[in-house]
Amino acid sequence: MKKQLHIVLVFLIIFLSAFSSAMLASKEEMVFNGNTNEKICDSIYLEFNDSVVYATYFSYPEVSERDLTKHMLLPRQVGIKPIYPAEIKANSSNEICLVSEKMGNYHGVFLIHEKDKNAGIGVWMNISITGKISETKIVQEKVQVKKENSLIKVFYYLPILLLVILIILIKKSNKKKEKGILQMSIRDD
Repeated sequence: MKKQLHIVLVFLIIFLSAFSSAMLASKEEMVFNGNTNEKICDSIYLEFNDSVVYATYFSYPEVSERDLTKHMLLPRQVGIKPIYPAEIKANSSNEICLVSEKMGNYHGVFLIHEKDKNAGIGVWMNISITGKISETKIVQEKVQVKKENSLIKVFYYLPILLLVILIILIKKSNKKKEKGILQMSIRDD
């Protein structure tokens, strides 16, 4: 019985360590609509533990499918200049901006991963650029949305709950063993 508990405990530790570096994004797609040479932005809420590394890649203009292998072009190759915050902040909303030199529809991916970790997340980017900025520039209100996917949160906290239940079961098992040993010693006397 003790060996089985050790195996379960080791499994839970490995399982918990896989989720300890979980990253979450408030949405799976950022949308940018604007004019050529105009700074356009979208906000995204990101949750992570360590500092992150990020990059943006684009597909050829005729490709619109969501396949990472088709998103290999650097922003400058399609005439887009991404503008990132000085620091991507953990557990808060971050504004990602870009400026495009050319009109057209572009599809990209914003990839983020924690430093020295192999796992990361990607957020798709849909960009629609029309003509030049008119003299009467439209001022857009910034809306920060903290949209958390509750299903992802359940998987994030589930390992912690399982660990607490395991500890309770181990304590109960140890108490039963102690009572059994005590009863056996009373019968022997």
